[in-house]
Amino acid sequence: MAAVVEYPSQKIVLHPPEGPHTPTPHASSGGSDLMRVLWRRKTLVIFGIIAGMVAGFIFYTQKRPVYESSARIMVFNRKSAAQDSSVIDSRQNFIIDFMAGQEALVRSTEIQRRAADHLQKSTLIEPPAEYVSYVANGLTVSRYRDTTTGAVSNILNLSFRSHNPSDAQTALAQVYEGYNESLKESITGLTDQAYKELKRNLDNQKERKKTIDSELINRRTKLSETSTYTFEQLSQKIGLDLERERNLVLKISDYDYTIRQIENSPKDTTQRAQLMAQLKKDDPYLKDKAFELKNAQNVEESILALQLTLSEKLTAMGKEHPEVQAVDRRIKALKQIIHDRNKDTDNLNFSVDPLSWYRVYVEGELAKDKEKLKIIQKEINADKLVHSVLSKLTIEEKSLMLTQEQLDREIKTLENRIDTISVNRDSPTTEAKLITPPEMGVKVAPLPMQYLAIAGFLGLIAGCALAYLAEMTDRSFKSPDEIRRRLGTQIIGHIPVLRPLEEDNPKFDMIDGKLITAIKSKSVESEAYRGVRTSLYFNTREKGHQIIQITSPNAGDGKSTLAANLAVSVAQSGKKVILIDCDFRKPRVHKIFGLDQKSKSEVGIVSVLLDQVELYSAIQECEEIPGLWLLPCGPRPENPSELLTSPKFTELLRKIRDDFEIVILDTPPLLAVSDPSIVSTRVDGVILTMTISKNGRPAAERAREMLAGVGANLLGVVVNNSSRGGNGYGYGYGYGYGYGYRDGGYGTYGYAYSEPYREAYTDDAPAESDNSSSSSSIRRRLRQKG
Repeated sequence: MAAVVEYPSQKIVLHPPEGPHTPTPHASSGGSDLMRVLWRRKTLVIFGIIAGMVAGFIFYTQKRPVYESSARIMVFNRKSAAQDSSVIDSRQNFIIDFMAGQEALVRSTEIQRRAADHLQKSTLIEPPAEYVSYVANGLTVSRYRDTTTGAVSNILNLSFRSHNPSDAQTALAQVYEGYNESLKESITGLTDQAYKELKRNLDNQKERKKTIDSELINRRTKLSETSTYTFEQLSQKIGLDLERERNLVLKISDYDYTIRQIENSPKDTTQRAQLMAQLKKDDPYLKDKAFELKNAQNVEESILALQLTLSEKLTAMGKEHPEVQAVDRRIKALKQIIHDRNKDTDNLNFSVDPLSWYRVYVEGELAKDKEKLKIIQKEINADKLVHSVLSKLTIEEKSLMLTQEQLDREIKTLENRIDTISVNRDSPTTEAKLITPPEMGVKVAPLPMQYLAIAGFLGLIAGCALAYLAEMTDRSFKSPDEIRRRLGTQIIGHIPVLRPLEEDNPKFDMIDGKLITAIKSKSVESEAYRGVRTSLYFNTREKGHQIIQITSPNAGDGKSTLAANLAVSVAQSGKKVILIDCDFRKPRVHKIFGLDQKSKSEVGIVSVLLDQVELYSAIQECEEIPGLWLLPCGPRPENPSELLTSPKFTELLRKIRDDFEIVILDTPPLLAVSDPSIVSTRVDGVILTMTISKNGRPAAERAREMLAGVGANLLGVVVNNSSRGGNGYGYGYGYGYGYGYRDGGYGTYGYAYSEPYREAYTDDAPAESDNSSSSSSIRRRLRQKG
């Protein structure tokens, strides 16, 4: 709930804080951030749009006007229904796709040349330097489509653009004339050319057919001369011979096996008889034959019978026939048997071994079959050679027959086409009619709204780019909302620009003119400081925030002025408050309250931390403002950071906390030295003061990060709009956080101090002036004030 505090000159509305450690979100979604940037930089965006539109208007005024004339022609296809739909000559392809061909014809170089010739004879207001290019660049041809069905009709849309309206109309009329002339001439020319081409093709095909017929006769003659068999008959014969060959091979194999059995048979008569019985069982031929020769008479009879058979076969088959040779071998075998028996005995009553006699028979059959096999294999090889030749000749014959049939069909087709062209030779097939004559050209370009819209859009893009670039390069805060959003803390006060005042009241002669709350307590500036005081009360109630640190990102942000005026405002509210100058490098409290003029600035908090004086001997009561006590810096130390980190400093704050209601510490800038970061861990809350300057945002964000890094309790931000040089500080802040003084040298932000202080440091305690109070009197007055 908001609290309202009324003062005589103004009314301040204080909103409940979110809490010292409750950061405000730094950023929302990317889209909202971009819109926020564009809205904040809307001037650049508007400027970009206006500049783009102005440039577009200027560009529009520099463009020459363009006029367009339009016309429509209907193209008729009067092709005879008897004419074949396909066309041989590729130059007649436009007849196949009727309208596509006509559209291409109108765009062709021939039509452009004809139109250019007609235009040279016409009167143009602005004659071109090159007529063919003039026609080619200005002419546009398209097919008319039905708006409902989208189907392409037989109507062509013609348009022509020129910088003069009457020239556009004239040029389009000449394009139609050139197209019409070309169409009339091409119909007759194409028909004659097609007839000649067809006639030439027909003669070529007939000549080719004669050659094929002659080759076909030659192939057939070769077939008849090669073999008495046809290709199919010879294939069957080869198949049968192969079958006979396989049977003979098997039979020869069986004979070989039988001979080996007889050769390996034992000499025992019984066993040989058993083998003969087995052979008779396996060979059906033996069942009907008797191979037992019991005496010489039987042998002689067998020889006589074989000689008769030999004589018959010799006469019928010849001496070299296998069967003749087989019979001859049997006769010789029998004669050899008789010869062998005659050596041993004169008794011709003997018997011939049937197994031996069967072997003679088998050997004869084996020899006969081997001779047959040779003859069959020889015939098969010869037939295969003939078969290969017949196969090649047969394939060639069939190929020639197919070619002959194809040529017959092509010749018939060509003859039909020649007849068709001859019939329709004098009748035109394509005709064009002008259904919408060329009109006076109308202005189609440039269009002002088109140029302005495009230029405005480009200007919008440029403006947005400029706005984004300006936002990225801008390092300042634009509004209090941005300070809250980026620093994640509340703003507890706004201090206007302070003008140093001179007061006639001698009471404030020694006080700095910027202590406005004491000199002009009812001014608007004083009310602003009281507003900070009220926000501080509201923020720290019931939280034990008694010791408050005042610091800033950079020098010149008005931290000492804020600390002094805030201390005066708190004292004016009736609270016991002490202002401690913890800026050991560039103290200001003693100058603001005129302690140096009263010779009261020699002793301070440094003297206490160095054990040179007691605490209450260094505390001084402000004579001009009741309830305000001051603890100046005193002599400048050589080791300020070590003093602030010492246990004595913590003990000092504990003692002061017991005797004062509010303790305000004035500390150096955060980005200059490490002192304020050290102090921030020992206080109850920190107030950060800053000015809205051109490059102030990075410094403020860095200061906020430093306080968050040490866990400091940031109570809020006081926006101080005082000028950067008005405080008399010599601090200088750059991109490295440099921290220099006009009357004292310091190092960079790395805390390396190269120059000694001008004020010498001594171990002797400073002598007390007559106006300073003793320790006991200070304690007594504090108790009385309490």
